[in-house]
Amino acid sequence: MLTVLGTALAAIKTIVTNLVLVGDLKLQPMDLLWRMSLLAFFQCLIVAEANGEIEQLMVRLETADSSFYLIMLGNGTVAFFLNYASFTTNMLSSALTMTVAANIKQVLAIILAIVVFHSQVTFFNGFGILVTLAGGAQYT
Repeated sequence: MLTVLGTALAAIKTIVTNLVLVGDLKLQPMDLLWRMSLLAFFQCLIVAEANGEIEQLMVRLETADSSFYLIMLGNGTVAFFLNYASFTTNMLSSALTMTVAANIKQVLAIILAIVVFHSQVTFFNGFGILVTLAGGAQYT
């Protein structure tokens, strides 16, 4: 159920992003990031507080060395450029293309996890991967 919900929400996000970037508003990717970042920040704070992650972060910050801050800075930088690239690509292509690419990315992540962590693949897992790859190939 979580996978289906995640896929549906990802598709809705891609469609709405495409409408904002190419529709009546015609926002630029940087403008969209600027407008949504503060809202996303507060949403993350609320969820983090509800899960007790703020307290864990405060404990971690007391003993953190410079490598922790470099990792956090690198993570934020990569996330920024990922979102910018995603929004730019969404503006130049269609929401359907972005959704199919995102679903194929999920399948490839599963395949990579199987190879790296030597996970067992059941018949249904393999069938699901195969159907997704075939659907992406058919769309292409």
